Amino acid sequence: MRLFIRNTRSTRLSRAGEVFKEHVPRIFTALQQARDGARSVAAGYDGQLRIALSDGITPPHLSAFLAKCRDDDPEVDIHLIKVSLSQQIKGLREDLYDPGFTQSDDVGERWFAC
Repeated sequence: MRLFIRNTRSTRLSRAGEVFKEHVPRIFTALQQARDGARSVAAGYDGQLRIALSDGITPPHLSAFLAKCRDDDPEVDIHLIKVSLSQQIKGLREDLYDPGFTQSDDVGERWFAC
């Protein structure tokens, strides 16, 4: 398949290239999480909790939530990941993050997991 359309004056993405490009950020996120997971295990942890934060916020009860998670399972490595709201919602649907926190009213249905 051709990802690029080239001529003597320019290079642009083909439709297949545009579709491929849409998946690249998710692929790089998954690769980073695989690396983080391997590092967590090498450091003695038995898993990881991936928490997505959007809108540049830290929820008021986040520290209590993190402390409870640490108490419940001290063998889990906790990762805080700052992303845009749209990336957070997409990442939650694609299982790139475990819980997600935001202050936006635009998230629709609210659900939390630990």
